[in-house]
Amino acid sequence: MNDTTNLTEVEVELVDITKLKLSGCNNCDGCRKNGGDCIILDDSAKSFKKFMILMRSYSALPFITGG
Repeated sequence: MNDTTNLTEVEVELVDITKLKLSGCNNCDGCRKNGGDCIILDDSAKSFKKFMILMRSYSALPFITGG
């Protein structure tokens, strides 16, 4: 049996990626020249930072399995 008594509140952000301007890497090496920040002006950096925060938070949670 799973103990989910401490899971009382969850914050969810829905993101419609079709409305974001996302560009792939064009291998310009701009990030290597400026310390790691992509020089392409789109929504990738903001989205990536949110995704990484989510992944760090998720990896810190104990796994809940069905029983």
